[in-house]
Amino acid sequence: MEAEKRQIVKRIVYTAFTAVLIIFIFAQSCLPAKISSEESSRVLEFLNSITDLLGLGSIFTSHIVRKLAHFTEFAMLGVFFMLSVSTYKNKYPKQYIMTLLGCLSVAVCDECIQLFIPGRAGSIQDVLLDFSGALFGVTVVSVFIYFNKRTWNKNHRGKI
Repeated sequence: MEAEKRQIVKRIVYTAFTAVLIIFIFAQSCLPAKISSEESSRVLEFLNSITDLLGLGSIFTSHIVRKLAHFTEFAMLGVFFMLSVSTYKNKYPKQYIMTLLGCLSVAVCDECIQLFIPGRAGSIQDVLLDFSGALFGVTVVSVFIYFNKRTWNKNHRGKI
């Protein structure tokens, strides 16, 4: 019974994180181009100040920061989406496919939102970049889940 409660709590927490992240992604897409550029500029200045302190000079550009943001947001979405889906009774290949399809749907919707925002544009390249980030996040979690289950099964074989 205790294990069931923990599973329900995990399901709620992971699903909530996934929902909040999707809302954040969509909210960022709703920002007009000028505000989005200002936010990117602040991140650019911050990252370049760190690389300057390390003696590397200013190595980031606005383009790199914007693309890193896409990849990172969707890598995190892939992580939380996969963790959320994994709390249900679905078998592994189904979990992986469902998560990737969910992340792809968010990426397509995200770029479609930008078609209606002043100064913004949707981009197939950004959908592919978003999906790459999601694929990375989902794969990291999948590997972790695989090895975690394998270790648990090895340590508890014959003890149940």
